Amino acid sequence: IRPLLGWAAGEPRAIDLVGETSIARLMAVIERSSLVVANDSAALHMAVGFDRPLVALFGPTRVERVGPYRRERDVIQHLRAGDRFDHKDERVGVPMMERITTQEVLEACLARLRG
Repeated sequence: IRPLLGWAAGEPRAIDLVGETSIARLMAVIERSSLVVANDSAALHMAVGFDRPLVALFGPTRVERVGPYRRERDVIQHLRAGDRFDHKDERVGVPMMERITTQEVLEACLARLRG
């Protein structure tokens, strides 16, 4: 997240709200967003509720159980044989999240914005 925050500091269109949002403020931000990129979190599910364009990044959680409701097409997740689903174990989660490339997230974002 540090490189992203460094980029946001110099980008006038980006607003860094890390640690600055209440649930109500997060909902307002999501509701007004042109695109939401999120991991399996409240922000992701809010985006679904507000029917916002979405790119959902998933690691060691089961999309079919907790993924974005009826928005599985918006999920990026790369599973391999033998993967363990344990969102509380960083040794499992970090490598799974690292399989998601910046390029594929960018391409997914551009596709959602094109509609």
